[in-house]
Amino acid sequence: MRSPLSQNLNSSQTSKMPCPPVESAACLDIYKLVTEKTLLEHELKNLEQKRDRIVQRLEILEAQVETLENSAHQLRNILSP
Repeated sequence: MRSPLSQNLNSSQTSKMPCPPVESAACLDIYKLVTEKTLLEHELKNLEQKRDRIVQRLEILEAQVETLENSAHQLRNILSP
């Protein structure tokens, strides 16, 4: 029969053993994938914001072009007999 000291030593050793290498590799892979997913989601959000700014700017430019075309048309009408 074992002494109580050796039983305690064995139970403390088993609880402090590192994860098996396969499990560690899986955890690392999960971490990498989650990190990449987070970065891509952030990048997508930034791209959507940039797209919105571009669409707004295009709308402004279209309105300005239309205004200038109308002004040019009115000037042509005034200047031509």
